[in-house]
Amino acid sequence: MRLLFVLVVLANVVLFVWETRVRHPDTDTAHKTLSLPGTIEPIHLLNENKSYGKAALPSAANAVVATDTKPPAPPAENYRNALPDAAVSLNRVAGCFEAGPFTTQAQASELRELLATHARGISLTTRTASQNDSWWVLIPKAENMEAARARRQMLQERGIKDFWLFNKGELQGAISLGLHETREKAEAAQRQFLDQGIVSELVPRSTRSDTYWLRIPWTGSRLALDEILQTLKMQNADLLIPPLQACQG
Repeated sequence: MRLLFVLVVLANVVLFVWETRVRHPDTDTAHKTLSLPGTIEPIHLLNENKSYGKAALPSAANAVVATDTKPPAPPAENYRNALPDAAVSLNRVAGCFEAGPFTTQAQASELRELLATHARGISLTTRTASQNDSWWVLIPKAENMEAARARRQMLQERGIKDFWLFNKGELQGAISLGLHETREKAEAAQRQFLDQGIVSELVPRSTRSDTYWLRIPWTGSRLALDEILQTLKMQNADLLIPPLQACQG
């Protein structure tokens, strides 16, 4: 039995030597040691990294807000800036408005009395202004008075008698072919002279006169004051209501 055991052990040793030395002679690679880096970066789960979770994984509540929330409404000033200038001016509080000009004091006083129940402290002011009350049909100024007299002679030869040569003043050297109340009448006369070969020009005649204005203290909007004036106009058809404007000075 001992001999049999020794033979079996010897056979195993021979078989082992044959397998490692004869059948697989290159054993270096089989017995190489696996080398790992000196420092190994720790591995963290996503639920362990709080900062990463907040940045990369938004919560379900935040996701709903991001998809369902509408853009914030622009400030009210943006809507106001988008309105036309006329609409903004109607709602602007000026503090004081002026109505005018009135050609007579009676016209201004009538509106002042009607507005007295709506606004306090309305004052009546007077201003001197230039107004175009008529239109000249003129042959333009000549270079000198000798040339102007030659033009006058030409008009006489053509049978035109109703004219006037200005000998002094701002219009010296010009010849008036007529003074008309309106521009339309002056243009009609100008066309008649042109048919006769006479070239002329239209010049407004300005006169200085007193005009009357109402100064209306007002704490409401322009629109509210306009509505009051429209109501007064409906109740008094002959009432004169000039355009409003912000007070000067």
